[in-house]
Amino acid sequence: MDLLVGQPEISVFPPLDSEAEWLAGAHGADILEYLRAARATEGPVLDLGSGDGRFAVPLARHGFDVDAVDHDGPSLVRLRDWAGRLDVVRGRVTTIEADLAQLRLSRSYGLVMLAAGTVLELPRAVRPALFRQVAAHLRNGGVLALDYICARRPRIMAPGLETAAIVGDLRAAGLRIRRRDTRPLCEGLESTFLLCAPRGR
Repeated sequence: MDLLVGQPEISVFPPLDSEAEWLAGAHGADILEYLRAARATEGPVLDLGSGDGRFAVPLARHGFDVDAVDHDGPSLVRLRDWAGRLDVVRGRVTTIEADLAQLRLSRSYGLVMLAAGTVLELPRAVRPALFRQVAAHLRNGGVLALDYICARRPRIMAPGLETAAIVGDLRAAGLRIRRRDTRPLCEGLESTFLLCAPRGR
């Protein structure tokens, strides 16, 4: 059975059967990073750009309430179907169909996440307002966690101008980077994980 599409670090696990559900548990390095962040902040979790639940369902399986936001309705249907088949997840995942550019938050979170390169898919004009809104809706001790893949060598992908702009947008929104982990992937690419908190907290 082909469970992975693309590189495992950024792939989507289709929740098709019990074997796929087992493999989509918290076994991926990126899923574990978000699980650690959720445990440190105690939730609840806001998964921005959740897709079909690669992160939301494992976090819910570990006891966290997750609001999963995505603009793609069919992905959210797959997420609900997957979560609905797991008794332990029932009632822990709320899906919200919304474009992140128009998203208005109404509650506070311990962890807000932009996983699997979602931050790079956001139009640059959208990021500053979204980051400000996230910063304003983090509980005491809450964090924004995000990860993305970038090039170590300019010939592989465009130089890191976009990632530098992301860091600038985070700072402008009043967020400071508390932790940055960078890991090499395949030749010339690296994965970066950022944990950000509001300044002064």
